[in-house]
Amino acid sequence: MTLQVIVEELSNAGVPVLVMDVKGDLSGLGAPGTMNPIIEKRTKHIGISWEGKGFPLEFVSISDEPGARMKAQFRNTVRFYWQRFLI
Repeated sequence: MTLQVIVEELSNAGVPVLVMDVKGDLSGLGAPGTMNPIIEKRTKHIGISWEGKGFPLEFVSISDEPGARMKAQFRNTVRFYWQRFLI
């Protein structure tokens, strides 16, 4: 099971998911997939139905890239985890 499948299933169940997508592999979750010969062959082979579906997503960025700006400082992050998880 891939991270993408886990994210899709949690989203289908109504669970908000926060993931770090460093390489951009998950950014395609926002657009519904389209059927192609490879998918068609695979779904027939394993006997399942397939429907392309888009999922709600929001891009958050700590850089100057497009997306909602999120400001993060290392010392604040360490303090947050120290106070909540390590004590």
